[in-house]
Amino acid sequence: MLNKLIKINILLFVIVLMTACSPVRLPDQKSYTLNSLNANTIHARHTNKTVLVTTPIAASAYATSRMAYIKKPFQVQYFAENRWIAQPAQLLTPLMVASLQQTNHFKNVVGSPFTGNTNYRIDSQMLTLQQNFITNPSQIELSMRINVVNNMTQQLLASKTINVRVQASGNNPYAGVIAANQAVAQMLAQMSQFVVKTI
Repeated sequence: MLNKLIKINILLFVIVLMTACSPVRLPDQKSYTLNSLNANTIHARHTNKTVLVTTPIAASAYATSRMAYIKKPFQVQYFAENRWIAQPAQLLTPLMVASLQQTNHFKNVVGSPFTGNTNYRIDSQMLTLQQNFITNPSQIELSMRINVVNNMTQQLLASKTINVRVQASGNNPYAGVIAANQAVAQMLAQMSQFVVKTI
């Protein structure tokens, strides 16, 4: 019995040792976020209007936490060791809410899920968020379609596609993350101006 126990312990020790010395190493995953707001927000006359911002719907290639890039036209690829902490469309919702709140134009701005009544609704689609390596240096391409809807009548009041390109400081994923945050800030500024003007 004692010999059997010693053999089991030796076997476990050898397995642990082999695993620790294995030449196969899994790459470290690096996770990034989007959290930049527009610095030059517009300020408009305060109203009693309320707005619901729904979570953007992402095009299928970008409905993932994987970070997308292109090296050839029409071919979307993903970084193996770098990813967003969540799907970018989900990361954008609180930023869109905060950006509209900064305008001081609305009585209240809320994000989905929300079950109360609001005067207006902002629906959006994330059409593109990718690092383009066809250009040198690379650049981030962000494209969003913004729809302003009257929540009382369900009427579409206005729709706009916002396209932003920001040159990255280098040809690597982290430079892309920095550029992506700058692109988001620019998109939010344009979105806020469009929504305030429409409402």
